[in-house]
Amino acid sequence: MVNSVKYRCFVPLVCKTVTAVALIAVAANCNPPAPGKGKRQADPSVTTAAPSFPTDPNPDQVLVTTRGCADDEPCRSDGLCSGAAGHCAAGGDKDCLGSFACDERGACSMQAGRCQATTDAACKRSRGCESGRCIARGGRCIATEETCRAGINCRIAGLCHERGGICIVGSDEDCKQSKGCKSDGLCVNTEGVCGREPTQDAPVVQPGNRGP
Repeated sequence: MVNSVKYRCFVPLVCKTVTAVALIAVAANCNPPAPGKGKRQADPSVTTAAPSFPTDPNPDQVLVTTRGCADDEPCRSDGLCSGAAGHCAAGGDKDCLGSFACDERGACSMQAGRCQATTDAACKRSRGCESGRCIARGGRCIATEETCRAGINCRIAGLCHERGGICIVGSDEDCKQSKGCKSDGLCVNTEGVCGREPTQDAPVVQPGNRGP
């Protein structure tokens, strides 16, 4: 008895039982049944597209929110409280007015996304004016010869002359007239600050240095 093999034919779409002798005749139109008797076969004419997923955004194009900027330290220190073009920036004078930069350096006005000192009035209100930096120039507060002489640090520490936009000690006389000379003996100009007179056994002592 010749064993028979059952084949599932797709063209034409009928099922036949064929003998091994007739196998060659039907091989072009029949294929063996798929493993798993009784399972539903997938339709080969139907294709399924692979799922697509969004790619990660460019880090330079990540949206920065104003809320996120307002919670960061640069908002409190430099007024960078508003989200703009992927980074935090000063969105207006309001951002600057509440910042450390305004209180300390007179940088209370927004210019090109940054807080800058644009008026002498803002500089004079700032703590920096106590050190003579009371004039607005180029977006920051600077000192002049006049503001250095009028500043409190001239009377206390002898910082009575301007150099490079800040106040320094210009001579021994500046130190001798200061409170630091009378109270702490800091009566000699040593590289722009007042210090003690040198002795044979000890070098010049500057503020903050107790010496040997």
